[in-house]
Amino acid sequence: MTAHKVITSLKEIFSRNGTPDMIVSDNARQFDCSEFREFVQKWEITHHTSSPHYAQSNGQAERCIQTVKTLMKRANMSKNDPMYALLEYRNTPIDGLRGFAPSQILNGRLLRSRIPVSTSLLRPQAIPPLQDDLAERQRRQLTNYNARAQIKPLPSLSTNQDVVFRAKPGTWRQ
Repeated sequence: MTAHKVITSLKEIFSRNGTPDMIVSDNARQFDCSEFREFVQKWEITHHTSSPHYAQSNGQAERCIQTVKTLMKRANMSKNDPMYALLEYRNTPIDGLRGFAPSQILNGRLLRSRIPVSTSLLRPQAIPPLQDDLAERQRRQLTNYNARAQIKPLPSLSTNQDVVFRAKPGTWRQ
């Protein structure tokens, strides 16, 4: 997808839902160009990028993409409408955010679907700020990751020693 198409899609989303304070993306070329930099500056949005070639650093987005791909495959295999699967995904509560679903966080209410739900949950209601809950959830994830990660001290280097490094996935240089 080109930078122009990404920007057009973002403008459509922002016109419906408002402008975010920040966009987090990978380092794909459509986000690393003058057109996108001008767009975020004009719309007064902070742009943060994750580490290149290291999908784990953008784990929340990567996990969401994996989940949506699984939903699409399962819907297609069962000959169901994939958009209905997305609707139900948006109505599913997120662990660690007081049981609120993405639709409740974004719209202040659940979205009506074929699954029966109390009509009170379909009416807009004030959702308490969840930044502290999200920060706590991220802190727990970091603690769990660090507990399992094997952090090894790097060996010392000497002057004029040959060094091999990975330039990009599958490509090593000396």
